[in-house]
Amino acid sequence: MQLSWLPKAALLAGLASAVAADSSNSTSASSSGANCITIRHNFNNTNRIASVAAGNQIFPPPGLDYTAYDWTIDYGMNNIFFGATGGVMIKLNSTKALSGGDMLYPGGRMSTTRQMLYGRFSAKIKCSAVAGVLTTFITMSQVKDEIDWEMIGAQPTQGQSNVFYKGIQEFGKFGGVHTIPQAPQVSPTFSDYHVFTIDWKPDSITWLIDNVVVRTYSINDPLALSSTLEASTPYAGQPWFPNTPSLIQFSVWDGGDSSTSGVSTWAGGPVSASKCGTNFENCAAIYEWVDIQCYDGQGNEVAAWPPNTLPNGKDGTGPAWGSSAINTAVGAPPPSVVQAVSQNKTTASSKSAGAHVSASGLALGLAALLAVFSQAL
Repeated sequence: MQLSWLPKAALLAGLASAVAADSSNSTSASSSGANCITIRHNFNNTNRIASVAAGNQIFPPPGLDYTAYDWTIDYGMNNIFFGATGGVMIKLNSTKALSGGDMLYPGGRMSTTRQMLYGRFSAKIKCSAVAGVLTTFITMSQVKDEIDWEMIGAQPTQGQSNVFYKGIQEFGKFGGVHTIPQAPQVSPTFSDYHVFTIDWKPDSITWLIDNVVVRTYSINDPLALSSTLEASTPYAGQPWFPNTPSLIQFSVWDGGDSSTSGVSTWAGGPVSASKCGTNFENCAAIYEWVDIQCYDGQGNEVAAWPPNTLPNGKDGTGPAWGSSAINTAVGAPPPSVVQAVSQNKTTASSKSAGAHVSASGLALGLAALLAVFSQAL
């Protein structure tokens, strides 16, 4: 069976703004409130994925229609690939670039356009097992409340949990290391897919791997209650517990080449290009799907929160693919392992205005694009 990966970058002449393409729609994600809907994202409809302006985008730009777009590509568009039958692969680029003063192998990140205040969030991921490469699945709020799953390539049998509050710099105190549980017919390593879950309620956070609870953290935990009492912080007396609407984000990034020794050591040391493979196919993670189950203010499962949250509407008209050849493949199994990667030898034409790629423009290079990232199973 031949399975393929399509690079979003190959279909766009350059980064185009979804805001400009859809500026007439005023349904933008609120910076102050949640707008969660319960849904599974298989990434098989790329019309609903927007490429935002270049830069380290944390939140969707004002004006982006969250009923028309489910996800944004925040950065690293050249390193993000979509399966013809669903799924997303993010890999490190094989050419280092300057980032924050360090020469790193660039990765990529995607974020939801909707914000969630409490919920159960899961992702089925095949993580990179190369030292120095980080695979992540996290929540992030505008004030930098954060709940993390981070998988370090140098530790391919473990996942690491963490929780941050209001962006206060603290490392090690609130983290946990968790062994992937044994399960029938599944390797407890990064050589196989695993489901990583964050279950966030108003008074507790639970981390799970393959539906097995590996950690629970309570707002009443002595650690949480004692952590922000210092008068040196603006949050004295508040528990160390995220309580603001957050995006779901996932990424692959190079931590091993950081000039900060603590980060580099934690990540497993510098990334070895030879271990990444000819086209860096080993320095990649595959996200098969992301599940979002919304909770209300009491932690009960609901279809949407708040109840007046607008449902999804029309598909996006900004940076999009719009190909029936892609969308009719829904239901076909996504890839389980990436073994070989073919170099992209095709440049597809697209509208320079950046609104969307025409069906005829896509068809010109479809056969070649289907071979960009391929594997034989």
